[in-house]
Amino acid sequence: RARPAASAVILADRESDQVSYDGLAEAMGEGADIRIFAKPTSRPYRRMGVALATAGDTDEARALAREAAHKVRITYGD
Repeated sequence: RARPAASAVILADRESDQVSYDGLAEAMGEGADIRIFAKPTSRPYRRMGVALATAGDTDEARALAREAAHKVRITYGD
């Protein structure tokens, strides 16, 4: 039986030719799944990944997904 689910985007905030990610274990510790798109470069507002969550209702799933997405930090190499 399907559970209510939601997603929240992980956005870049600047241009860079080198990106890496921190906070993935923290984000997944809340029960969310994290999908990193492995794009080689970033630019402002580029979708770099997504957090997926399920819960008892849609509002709770949205909140869990948002919290997980905010725990993922993009680090820029240049």
